[in-house]
Amino acid sequence: MSENAIYGVDDGEGKGREKRKVFRLEFKTPLCVDLKILQLKDKIIETGITEVCAVNLSPIGLSFESKLSFPVKSEVIYNLKTKILGETLNFTGIILWKKAYPNDIHRYGVKFLLDAEEIKKYIQLFNKFSMMQRKSKEPLQSCSYCKYDHFPCK
Repeated sequence: MSENAIYGVDDGEGKGREKRKVFRLEFKTPLCVDLKILQLKDKIIETGITEVCAVNLSPIGLSFESKLSFPVKSEVIYNLKTKILGETLNFTGIILWKKAYPNDIHRYGVKFLLDAEEIKKYIQLFNKFSMMQRKSKEPLQSCSYCKYDHFPCK
């Protein structure tokens, strides 16, 4: 199977039943994502940026890991920025769930706040990524993968 194959997996939240309605890119080498809080309730705020490790990505959301603890509240809106195939992607989303792992690592599920046209655009980009990755034995250089020596979540 390729390094970043598309397949549906149970993330532990579904109790063995796949709930996702779209495909996901699963990353062996996490994708580095810049995350910041944009809005808290109805108030726009300025926060710093932190790096998190995306372990999978779909046109409607992603899952990331971090040692930081983020609130799981729909009134907290985040900006997530990364790069795939040389294209900078900016997502706005909310954290839907959180799961604790050993060594103080937390995994989060984010739902993007996108319209149908944006989702369609990302489906096309992710399909292109998937085809290119299947042909390559190495991670694609035009993406912002986390470096093994300093995963922000390890």
